[in-house]
Amino acid sequence: MASQMINLPALLAAEKLQTNKANYPTFKVLIEEHAASKGLLGYLNGNIAKPALITGTAAPDPTPVFSKNPSRDEYEYRDGVARSLIVTNIADPIGLGVKRDGTAKECWDSVDSICAKKSDAALSLAESELQSIKFTGSSRDDLDVLLGNLRNKANTVRMLGGKAEDKDLKNILIRSLPPDPRWLGLQGALFSATDLDDAFALIKTVAINTGMPEHTTVVANSTALNASLRTVIGPAAGRRVSSPPILGATDPRQTKPQCPPTLPSSTAR
Repeated sequence: MASQMINLPALLAAEKLQTNKANYPTFKVLIEEHAASKGLLGYLNGNIAKPALITGTAAPDPTPVFSKNPSRDEYEYRDGVARSLIVTNIADPIGLGVKRDGTAKECWDSVDSICAKKSDAALSLAESELQSIKFTGSSRDDLDVLLGNLRNKANTVRMLGGKAEDKDLKNILIRSLPPDPRWLGLQGALFSATDLDDAFALIKTVAINTGMPEHTTVVANSTALNASLRTVIGPAAGRRVSSPPILGATDPRQTKPQCPPTLPSSTAR
């Protein structure tokens, strides 16, 4: 019998392997770390072999969960726990086609073979998007957006198992700047900067000293504005429209009010 019970850890919903397999590199790291913390990593990578079945002898002494020489019963229990660690942390193990009727290693290998190709394609796309970042803004706020975009795409690359070191991000930041006189004289200082934050601080300093506005100014298009006004006001815009006369109204051009004529009294002779 197993020497001790193992509590099975569960990943958060967002950490589980999703149906699109995009988070597989992160999922793989988490599963391997959880398995190692429980003494089960050897069951995933096959370093702990299934012991031969021995009959006719007394039951062996229990071994600790991290033992590399478990008894047959201990192996079957711990291997099952390791397999459950994988399967229960996949959003759709059946739809994904995970092998659930073999050892933990066979299960883990099936997940890797299913997801590795998808992850390689996603990583290639993420790396391409990171390398192609360009600065097209006109304000210091836009520079902040550039830095945030750079870091977000770098995190995506790391999540997919790629590398995005600080020195690489600094070079991408420098290459993202347009061939503007404002930045051309700064190239040497930027490449000499110690890290990404140092390089970005230099860029912001030059932006301030050269009068780059803090916020983006939105300039209205006069042609579009006129078209909008014509749509709202109508084709009669710009022409004076005469209102129809109102009966009984006073003519403002006359100095005296116009009174209606006096009718003869019905009692007059």
